[in-house]
Amino acid sequence: MRLSTSPTGITLRTRLLISLVMVGGVVLALLGMAGSISSQSTDRAQAVLDAQVQPLVVLHGLKTRLHRIRESEVKLALTQDFFAAFSRHERLIAERKAFAEALAEMGGAPSATPAHVLERVEALWVQYDDALVALGKPVMEMRMDEVARIATYDTAVRFAALSSALDRVAEETRLAAVESVEQASLAQHRQWRNLRLIAGVGSLAFVLWVIWLWRALFGRLLALKAAAVTLAAEGRAELDTSGHDELSALAQAFDVMQTRVQAREFALRGAQGELEARVLLRTSELFDANTRLLREADERKRAEQQLALLSKAVEQSPVGILITDTEGGVRYANPAMLAVSGDPQGLVIGRLARLFDPAVTPPALVSEMLRRLEAGHDWDEELEMDRPDGTRYWAHVSLSPVMESGGHTTHYLVLSEDVSLRKAHEAQILYRANHDALTDLPNRVLAMDRLNQALLHAERCAGRAALLFIDMDNFKLVNDRFGHELGDRLLINAAHRIRGLLRAGDTVARHGGDEFLVILENVGSSDAAANVAESVREAFAEPFDVSGNEVFVTLSIGAALYPDDGNTSSALLRNADLAMYQAKDAGRNSWRFFESRLHDATAARMEIEACLRGALERGEFRLEYQPVGDTASGRIFGAEALIRWDSPVLGAVAPDRFIEVAERTGLIVPIGDWVIETACRQAAQWQRDYDPGFHMAVNVSPRQFRSSEFAARVAQLLSQHGLPAHTLIVEVTEGLLLHDPAEVLKIFETLIDVGVRLAMDDFGTGYASLRYLKHFPFHTVKIDREFVRDIATDPDDRVLVDTAIRMGRSLGLTVVAEGVETPEQLEILRGFECDLIQGYYLSKPLPANDFQPFLDRTRVLSA
Repeated sequence: MRLSTSPTGITLRTRLLISLVMVGGVVLALLGMAGSISSQSTDRAQAVLDAQVQPLVVLHGLKTRLHRIRESEVKLALTQDFFAAFSRHERLIAERKAFAEALAEMGGAPSATPAHVLERVEALWVQYDDALVALGKPVMEMRMDEVARIATYDTAVRFAALSSALDRVAEETRLAAVESVEQASLAQHRQWRNLRLIAGVGSLAFVLWVIWLWRALFGRLLALKAAAVTLAAEGRAELDTSGHDELSALAQAFDVMQTRVQAREFALRGAQGELEARVLLRTSELFDANTRLLREADERKRAEQQLALLSKAVEQSPVGILITDTEGGVRYANPAMLAVSGDPQGLVIGRLARLFDPAVTPPALVSEMLRRLEAGHDWDEELEMDRPDGTRYWAHVSLSPVMESGGHTTHYLVLSEDVSLRKAHEAQILYRANHDALTDLPNRVLAMDRLNQALLHAERCAGRAALLFIDMDNFKLVNDRFGHELGDRLLINAAHRIRGLLRAGDTVARHGGDEFLVILENVGSSDAAANVAESVREAFAEPFDVSGNEVFVTLSIGAALYPDDGNTSSALLRNADLAMYQAKDAGRNSWRFFESRLHDATAARMEIEACLRGALERGEFRLEYQPVGDTASGRIFGAEALIRWDSPVLGAVAPDRFIEVAERTGLIVPIGDWVIETACRQAAQWQRDYDPGFHMAVNVSPRQFRSSEFAARVAQLLSQHGLPAHTLIVEVTEGLLLHDPAEVLKIFETLIDVGVRLAMDDFGTGYASLRYLKHFPFHTVKIDREFVRDIATDPDDRVLVDTAIRMGRSLGLTVVAEGVETPEQLEILRGFECDLIQGYYLSKPLPANDFQPFLDRTRVLSA
């Protein structure tokens, strides 16, 4: 049998060399791609660090600067020395400038934080900075109370908002960093996937090449095989031995060695197949090992870089960081933690942390912290801690569990920051908020709190407590004479004198102005409170030496007892205040206990006040008019407008019941304005219908008279209703002239310039009426009805009235006698040449609708 083989021009050695070159090329290509992937991963990691971690460091710096600004601001509010305040204000300005520059640098740098968030942070900073700028003027003027107010109420809210905004930016930056890391990891995964794909394609190409090589190389070997088979079957086979390659030589040798080849053919074929399988398997194993080695090396390098960065940040962090195991044993403490706690490095590692040591920290607190941590929750609180040297400090402590991926807690993370300075500043601010800045006594807020505590103690012990309400008599005169600075020193000395008379458990507080409160605990009886009140009153009999001036001051003291005079602090305060006013009414320089009748009178005044509010808007007021007649001719000269109040709740309320309440509450101003306007409108109508010379008299209260726009308002109403100014008579009482006569005189002069006439009402009832008539430009004087009532029967009253009329006429004043009711009284007044009369002899006060008919039927006064 003859078998043929296809000759080829490529030698066996060449084909094997090509195969080796292809394998090497594939391996080198895979190694190059793996290196490229590693380099790109490193670049991505560096880009993430540059774009995300660096902004976090900048944000941390901004937070630190912001807290320094807040700290400088709080210190500034507590500074009393001008130069220290100026220096701290300059440092505050420098801190603000540095913060603004850092914020601007962060805004200009590339960041993953949205632009509107950064703009919100900048807007909050502008608001906070504006509030800080507002500190400049009060600092220069050393108005530390204003600085403290701004620091407590204005800037605190803006500081909190800005700090929260920075925290939000930090959180968004951190989330962006996490997202960037995930994207980088995803890109690396895709590259490795591509690498494996390329490796698979290369392997497939290599297999195809091997198959081609197999067919081209071993086809002729198969012919040898077939020859061997034929040889085995038939004993002899003919081969084509043409050609010049190795196989041709092998074929030629085969002819010679057919017998030996025939015996070893099958063994050779089996060994060759096994060898090829092992080569392929080993090649695959080497490729996988190389890929895994490259990946592990890249991950190890990245982990080492992150670990180095984290370690550096932890070591340099200004916040104390402590890591413990789950038993509380210290495994790590950064320098800041050692500085805060005062523990030396060598004595901390391996020992139980002081925070978890029941011998140092209260056991209940330790149990609570461990319970929260074991449950996987964070814990955050401010604690007062002990240092090994015995000193104490306040720390803001945050605890967090450190968990593995499976959720198992392996360690505890402790963050600690020393806040002792802030706590001290807060304590000082709280003290100032509860104490009077002038006398350093508890203020009204703290006094009410202590009064409540005293009442609770008295209730638990079935005891009694007392409240003294102290008011300095005529303190305003001291201020007017010596000035407010000396008045302040007097208040300070008075506070010291009162405090020196009390027991250690009692409280003296400044209620406001020249008023003090004394809270007495465990008062056995009212006599004990009376003894204290008397001792305080007697102590003020001694004069005060204030800046070389000898000043005498007396006190009016009101006392209220618990539970006799009230069960609440507000009730006691109200009743002690009422008792104090009773002491003033009794002549001052005295003390009085609260009496229930005072409460009844107060309740009645409060009811009147409640009904009085809104009465003007509800139209409950009306005017009545009492005529004023000419004594000689009997002609009606004019009328006096008298207010009447018809309350749907109280009924008809007399003026002497509600005028004082309206004066005290300030309601007299709008009510009085309504009276003047209504009277002007009515007088203008009667001037048109009855007599162009008809006069209208209106009584004006002191509070309304002293209002800044009174004179201008009167001029406006006269013009509005077309009423001649000389026909309006403004009546005032002597009480208006007692206080600040210079100011009253200015208003008088303004009214006289307008053309209004002025009258003194109730002449003769005061102790200085004659002096006021001399010094104030009155046009009219009205003799009080108390003197006119008995002139027909009492010679003394006749002499007084005659003297008053003669004196008034000698001063060029028009004299009006009030309360004229009988012809006898009229005859006597006519004999005294009194100008005008007013009273029931002419008519009782009449509503406007009844007054017009009265004018029509006016009768001439007869002798």
